[in-house]
Amino acid sequence: EILGYSRERLVGHCVLDFVHEDDLTQMKQHIASQKAGQMGRFEVSWRAADGHKVHTLVSPRPLYSEEGLFIGSISVLVDITDRKLAEESLRENRRMLKTLLGNLPGMAYRCRNDREWTMEFVSEGCKALTGYDPKDFIESAVLSYNDVVHPEDRDRIWAEIQTALARDEVFRILYRIVTADGRERWVWEQGVGVGGEKNRLAALEGFITDITDRVHAERALAEYGERLEDIVRERTSELRETASRLEASLEQLQDDEEAGKMIQFRLLPDEHLRVDGYEFSHRLLPSMYASGDFVDFFEIDAEHTGFYMADVSGHGVSSAFVTVFLKSFIDNCLDNFRTGRQALILEPAHLLQKLNTDLIRENMGKHVTVFYGVLD
Repeated sequence: EILGYSRERLVGHCVLDFVHEDDLTQMKQHIASQKAGQMGRFEVSWRAADGHKVHTLVSPRPLYSEEGLFIGSISVLVDITDRKLAEESLRENRRMLKTLLGNLPGMAYRCRNDREWTMEFVSEGCKALTGYDPKDFIESAVLSYNDVVHPEDRDRIWAEIQTALARDEVFRILYRIVTADGRERWVWEQGVGVGGEKNRLAALEGFITDITDRVHAERALAEYGERLEDIVRERTSELRETASRLEASLEQLQDDEEAGKMIQFRLLPDEHLRVDGYEFSHRLLPSMYASGDFVDFFEIDAEHTGFYMADVSGHGVSSAFVTVFLKSFIDNCLDNFRTGRQALILEPAHLLQKLNTDLIRENMGKHVTVFYGVLD
């Protein structure tokens, strides 16, 4: 039952014929030990009838002839395959966990919920973070983790963590530590309380990482922001003077915008159009006098109808001008098709690629989003 062989297949054959090749040398050594009178249980793996590996615990008892010579042994085999596989899986999981923790940019930990944060487990990242070896913190052998926390932050950390634990929440805190070489570092910690027997708090588990560079960058940004505010205040009066001059030319600009709007609206298709059973309608509400929004639909031939919607970046006359360029481009493609020169109007992907090339070449300084489709 263990190996899957019949009795007839086993009886009369050498036991080594069934030992797995990984353990063949080991089995020979055990047989030699038995011949020398040394008995004891051992583990060995076998090659089962279907080829898979079976792990067993062997308990041998020697057999001797009437003359007292060793002639063999009677052994009891216990299948321990599941246990061995579980052990291998556990070793692999431990190896993976060790690798993972070793590559984390910080320190994973498990500690007691006391004022010293007495550590029960500390990952290898502790050395890079604090400058101390992990074993220094285990059971506070050399120093407690609280010893490296900045004195001004200790009470706040204790209060914040206890509040989170009382609410059964994950805690996230920022504070300072003092490393083995006396440097001050900012760290970010996230952790959670772990329950034990009878739902009592057993420990805290979490992760601590260095954010000193980020804190310094945020402080530098804040200082830059303050300087920028000073500059803004200095320039405010200049801007007010400029605004008054701009107001003088605004009316002229609005007149130009109105003209642009009229040109753009004349390019739009009829608000309602029926082509080969399809009904098209549109409603365009520009946010300013002239807009970068545009829509068009048209009959290509008896079997195809084209349509597109466009949105040009920005607004005003410059954006409206791009919609004029787009309308002209599509009309030109349609004319080329009807005169038999080019079928680009029926190929949306290639048409848009050509449009993109032309826009870049014209260097209009605008981006345009276009949805173009052909109904067959």
